Amino acid sequence: MTRQIGSYILTEQIVVSDVGTVWRGYDRGGGGPVQVKVGEPRVSESRGSKVIADELHQSGIVAIRDSFLAEDGAPVLVTEPPQGRCLANAYISYDGDYRQIAHLIRECAMTLSVYHNAGMTHGDISERTIWIDESDLPVFAEFGMGIRLDAMPSSEPKGKGSEGREREFKLNVRGDLFALGTVMYRLLSGEQATDRPLAELSNPFSDFDDIPPVDRAAPEAPTELRAICGQLLATDPIHRYLDAETLVRDLESYLHGKRSKPAVKLGFVLVGVLLVGLFGIWGVIGGGPARILDVTMNVRRADAGEKVEDLSTAAISARTGDGLFLDVILSKPSNVAVYYRDSDGKLHTWKVAKPDRPNQQKFSLPVGASSSGWPIPSPGGVGVFVIVSADNLGEMDGLVDLELMSVGKPPKTFVPIIWRGMNLIGYDSQRIESEVITSTNDSRWKSFAPYADQLIKNIQTSADDVVVGWVYVIGS
Repeated sequence: MTRQIGSYILTEQIVVSDVGTVWRGYDRGGGGPVQVKVGEPRVSESRGSKVIADELHQSGIVAIRDSFLAEDGAPVLVTEPPQGRCLANAYISYDGDYRQIAHLIRECAMTLSVYHNAGMTHGDISERTIWIDESDLPVFAEFGMGIRLDAMPSSEPKGKGSEGREREFKLNVRGDLFALGTVMYRLLSGEQATDRPLAELSNPFSDFDDIPPVDRAAPEAPTELRAICGQLLATDPIHRYLDAETLVRDLESYLHGKRSKPAVKLGFVLVGVLLVGLFGIWGVIGGGPARILDVTMNVRRADAGEKVEDLSTAAISARTGDGLFLDVILSKPSNVAVYYRDSDGKLHTWKVAKPDRPNQQKFSLPVGASSSGWPIPSPGGVGVFVIVSADNLGEMDGLVDLELMSVGKPPKTFVPIIWRGMNLIGYDSQRIESEVITSTNDSRWKSFAPYADQLIKNIQTSADDVVVGWVYVIGS
């Protein structure tokens, strides 16, 4: 069934998105084939201008033919049909080619910079709306239509007058950059950043706590690119990129850093090897950060005296009344603290401010004949451990206490014990994805992984290393 809007005949529906419906069609006035995007009335808005696009003469977007409001108030965007390969189908060709990925995202950011500075925003960036032309350069389709900010759920105050319009434009700019970050995430990891509606990608108020950190999704990618992608997708919008120009500079720094003459590059490699060797020795015997390499949970039976056994290999599971102990192995001698929030919300702390022996790297906590260990969570309850290695343990108490109390109730899982940390080795179980059961309707934390990653991220700035673990008691 065909449809007509203005002088354009819509012949084939391409896709229905949260922003609107995209059609193939033609201009009955003799203008040839077109692509028409029809927004949802009272939800979508026009963010583009044919006049501005014509003045800029940029090759980075599909040419805009027309834009207007339909009789029902729906914004309509008419463009040339995109040519080349859609990135949704072509992303696999970038697998492992990190310089090419950096080039592509930089080209996208440069195009966004030009149009943002001219007062236009995209509003619906995704793999579907980025095309790769014959020169392997990215071209934006559907540039200039998005979901209105006031149509998105938000607790942010609404502005009025010119100040409100300026503020809304800046938020739309940041929304474009966040959405571009999800495209970069896909190219680096091969995985979708989120399965939430694409329109929300341009919502600057969305927390998107469910996006797995790019460091875990693409650990083999260059550190610089993971850092750039991480900033694009920062959980707190205030930590994201504010403009496309800064993103371009960071990507060019990465690309230029790789573009040196062979002799110079060899020199840097040799110097790098020496520095790595020196800092590796310094990290073990000198200053350097102390990494948490291993954590083992042990249990002392209530009726077994001083005997402590590894809970993972014990014949009998822990029972109410037993006590929990931890063996923590560090990469070098350091101060270590363990914080445990039991299922009643009480915070237990144990610190070793100075190792008993100069070369001590393994700690059994809590220690002392008078210690009965940490209490087992009540049946159905969750206990959360935070293990920290740091030079200054004095400033950690308030920080960890604040984080544990403010980050929200940990979700419940059917994995009895699980650990997560940046430098842990040999923990295959940390990749287990379990069904999540929450006691409330709050679905902010959907699994242990985002909960733990957020804690680690918030605490890491004041510590050498952080590990988070939890215990869930299924029965009595």
